[in-house]
Amino acid sequence: MPQKFDESEWDGPAVKADLSVEDLRKVCLMDLNGYDGQEEPVKVLCKLPVKKTPDSAVNINALRAAGSEARGIGAVEKPADVPQGFYDKKRKIAANKIASLWKQAFDKDAPAMVLRIAGEVEPETDVDKVLAGLGFWGYPSENDGPIPTLREEVYEIHQRIDELVRMMEKVHSMVEEVYDLSQFG
Repeated sequence: MPQKFDESEWDGPAVKADLSVEDLRKVCLMDLNGYDGQEEPVKVLCKLPVKKTPDSAVNINALRAAGSEARGIGAVEKPADVPQGFYDKKRKIAANKIASLWKQAFDKDAPAMVLRIAGEVEPETDVDKVLAGLGFWGYPSENDGPIPTLREEVYEIHQRIDELVRMMEKVHSMVEEVYDLSQFG
């Protein structure tokens, strides 16, 4: 049976304020509560709400926000007390939920960043692979701190290296021509 979606306006902060911790955990795609050593669930660890109440349909506007790199799953940072492995697992589960809902809601694949976090798509460029290897994959890319700056700098360096390689190929070609001419002269 196809998923039904709520198309009304979305106010995530209001939803978070109105719901109890128990209900908020049910409406969020990423619940970081429940790690070893945590005493009580708290609202601040409930990320990416997509429903107004546990019994309501997924809100289409909340889903768009959850799939956003700048303010959705791409912007959810690991809280200091949450273990890295627990965070990574919960983030991947949330990305898979977004990807599934996205396909149902929009009849197309989720944004590439969501699919990469879900583990369904490999990084596209050498620069992306380097950043992924450094643990920067899926982080904000719209002037939200040091990661976008690093990404921009790495891309710029990559472009300069490509330009230098092209220049070296031209120089090599010219040297070969000069050498060939000197053989006959």
